[in-house]
Amino acid sequence: MRAFIKTVFCLILFCSLFLCGCTKKEQNITLEFASWGSKSETDILKPLLSEFEQENPDIKIEFMHIPQNYFQKIHLLFASNTAPDVIFINNLYLPVYANAGLLEELEPPNGYYPQSLEALSWKGKLYAIPRDVSNLVIYYNKDMFKEKHIPYPDKNWTFNEFLAAAQKLTDQNTFGISF
Repeated sequence: MRAFIKTVFCLILFCSLFLCGCTKKEQNITLEFASWGSKSETDILKPLLSEFEQENPDIKIEFMHIPQNYFQKIHLLFASNTAPDVIFINNLYLPVYANAGLLEELEPPNGYYPQSLEALSWKGKLYAIPRDVSNLVIYYNKDMFKEKHIPYPDKNWTFNEFLAAAQKLTDQNTFGISF
């Protein structure tokens, strides 16, 4: 009887080890992440990516820094079917890629300004998450407007009115607009 129990125990142990060896092991995932930016910007990004890897040990991030001609290179990478898994993108190029079916639709996250999510949506579908949001603000010199008899801007000012005012303000010594 003792030999029988020993045989059964060995058989169970052998089967357990065999089955454990046959189970699918957790696979590591590598994601390629592309970004533009200066050294100071990448110095901020790299520790964040490292922290993400520490919190997600089965995911490795390969960082592709493209400091110049970013969108030209991204276009080429998409065209050659070698685009990174994750890219920084702006609201100007997002429709180009979304319309071509190159981006995955995302679930809208909580805690973001609706307007920032709208800016990164195409045809009602979200394709990117805002990294940052900036305001575009126009300051104007009332004296210059008054001197050239140009009406002050109002909240309904259109881009064409903005351009016309800038052109009227421009002369040999003054630019009508500056960034």
